[in-house]
Amino acid sequence: MAATQRVNFRRRQAVRPLVAVMAAAAAAVTLSAIRLPLAVLRGRGGPGLPSSEVVEAARAAAGSYKLRVCSQCVGRNAGGGYNPHSALMTTSSMAAKAGWPSPKIEWGGCMGACEYGPNVRLVEGEIALPVVVEGMAEEEAEYKAFLNVRTDQLAERAFGLASRKVAAAKEEEDQESRETAAA
Repeated sequence: MAATQRVNFRRRQAVRPLVAVMAAAAAAVTLSAIRLPLAVLRGRGGPGLPSSEVVEAARAAAGSYKLRVCSQCVGRNAGGGYNPHSALMTTSSMAAKAGWPSPKIEWGGCMGACEYGPNVRLVEGEIALPVVVEGMAEEEAEYKAFLNVRTDQLAERAFGLASRKVAAAKEEEDQESRETAAA
């Protein structure tokens, strides 16, 4: 029994340097991953990255548009348990950094299409009126929501179509203001 304890003790001692090296590598990666976003948040950007003004301008271009993820569908693991919220957040932040219109991503209530979940809906204004987007399937247009958003690709599709709608609305708004200023 004493021999077994010595062997286990020696194994633990041999593993400690390996654990220390792995922890140091993880810390280095984590710190470098934190520094870059902090630089962007502080407005310093980074090599090839936009400043915070570009990100804020992209968010402002989205105006009062929001993409809402059905919290009920996600809560009951509809569609195999996929949660599109994180993919939408990632896509939204990348779009904003690139200067594209980026609607705010938030949780929403039931959209009435539970059998097709998880669902995502583009809403506009303070009252959050549902918006039909060009490129939606017939059934999606009927529900005024992106249905069966069960993969990252489908979440990115929903975001892309919503972003196009936001950009078109912004362009119409800018055109109207130019016509008003010219008159």
